[in-house]
Amino acid sequence: MAQYYTDAQYNFYVGMWKEEITRLGGLMSGAKAKIMMGQMLLGIYDIQAEDKERAEAFNKEILPQAKIHDDFYKAVIFYMEVKIKAWQQVINRQKDENMLDQINEAMDDWLQKGWLYFGQDKIKQESEDAKMEFQMFKVVLGRTPTKPKKPTRRGGKKHKKKNK
Repeated sequence: MAQYYTDAQYNFYVGMWKEEITRLGGLMSGAKAKIMMGQMLLGIYDIQAEDKERAEAFNKEILPQAKIHDDFYKAVIFYMEVKIKAWQQVINRQKDENMLDQINEAMDDWLQKGWLYFGQDKIKQESEDAKMEFQMFKVVLGRTPTKPKKPTRRGGKKHKKKNK
């Protein structure tokens, strides 16, 4: 199940890093503060012993969830791009040979990352919906002609060596 932060949790984490940056560097430019915050998140920058527990909790709880979140949204964007490409090919009446495979792979990636992000409460219904959508694309793309292949330069009469 997706985990969302309350305002209090968000303010706690933002405040924690602002305090640390202010304590370590005083007033500094925004770019330098962002670099220092990134270094703290990656564990490169040394944090005082009393703050290590808070930093470890942040790294264990928030960073993995942020990666799952980003992976899911990247999969959604890629899946939508593939669907748009497929519909453009249907409209133009010329499809790529492997368009159905691309849709299948993008849909599978999107479903798996969605189940990881949101949970698997409705896995059967979502699987059935995905199967129906894939069958629809199979029918539509099955009726769309494939792009003709470009002729190669190798076609035509073979050249023979002249014997002298």
